[in-house]
Amino acid sequence: MRGCVPSSQCNFSGTMSKTQGRIAVGISCCSSDDCTPTLPTVPTKSSIPNGVICQTCISNQSTWCYTSDTIQCTADENMCLLQTTEITGLFSGAMRGCATKSICDLGSQSYNTGELTIEVTFTCTSGGISAHKVVLTPAILCLLLLKLFL
Repeated sequence: MRGCVPSSQCNFSGTMSKTQGRIAVGISCCSSDDCTPTLPTVPTKSSIPNGVICQTCISNQSTWCYTSDTIQCTADENMCLLQTTEITGLFSGAMRGCATKSICDLGSQSYNTGELTIEVTFTCTSGGISAHKVVLTPAILCLLLLKLFL
C-alpha cells in the first residue's frame, strides 16, 4: 500500500499478535515527486515464548473487548495491546493481544479522507501476565485459604 505519512513514521517496523494470527507492519519513505521507496523491513516471525502472557480477543461491534482467553507472547512482543478502531458512522472494533513497543508508541492516530474519519488507538501495558503469576498466584491463594481454615 502506498500513501502519505508523517516523517516521524518513516522507517517503522513492528508486530502485533492475537490468537487468530500475526500482523507485521513495515513503513519506508521517500520524499520527492514520483519516488519509489525501498521495500520496508518487517520483523521475522518467531515462535520462541518470552514469558509474557496477554489477554486476546476481537470485537467487530465495539471499541472494547474483554475475555479470559490469553496468548503467549513471542520474540520482541513484550507489551499487552488494546487496539481500537473507529470509522465514523460505519465501524467500531477492538483487538487485544501482544505487540512490540514500536506498535504501542504509535498512540492515537486520526485520518480524515474527506468523507470518513478513521481513529485508531494503540493502548499498551508492559509485561502482561507473566507465566509465573499464572501458576504461582492460585498456588499462594490456596495455601492462604488452607492456613485460614486449618
